[in-house]
Amino acid sequence: MSKYQKIRGQIRDGDLLLWRGNGLVAKGIQRLGHQYHNHASFAFVFDKHYTKRVMLFEALAHGVEPEFLSARLERHDGRCWWYQLAAKYEAYRPAIYQAANHYGGTSYDYPGLIKNLFSYVFVDVERLFCSEYVYASGIDAGLPVEFGLIAPRPDDLLSLGWWVKEGVELDG
Repeated sequence: MSKYQKIRGQIRDGDLLLWRGNGLVAKGIQRLGHQYHNHASFAFVFDKHYTKRVMLFEALAHGVEPEFLSARLERHDGRCWWYQLAAKYEAYRPAIYQAANHYGGTSYDYPGLIKNLFSYVFVDVERLFCSEYVYASGIDAGLPVEFGLIAPRPDDLLSLGWWVKEGVELDG
């Protein structure tokens, strides 16, 4: 049984997933942005008709979209860590879901991502890259703002204090 299968029942709405890929783009983001992780996404749990599915919402090339976490882990070339929402923000889970879902279909922020590799950029909710999407959703949900309207990079997300600092590495 995989690590993911062992802990999937503990994953909850608004938990954070941080990714470290092995591909060319992932390595470029890691090096140019001075990041260990190159991607960030949210976890959400859908429980309907006696079926529980763990989904992730993330900003990718086609924009903000949902996907089954198990499918994403299976085809991901790299590593992924799960970080639980901090207990003091437990009541924010529904608001995080609403905010994250609101951005569904939003276009990807290629210019912002490229600029953010060299110098931080302001959040632009018309287009979103991954960590910008996670941060904007958290702001909209009412979580305390640390960076103002500056879009954080993936590694910066843990410094917000919204999630526990110790993650669990997942595998497919």
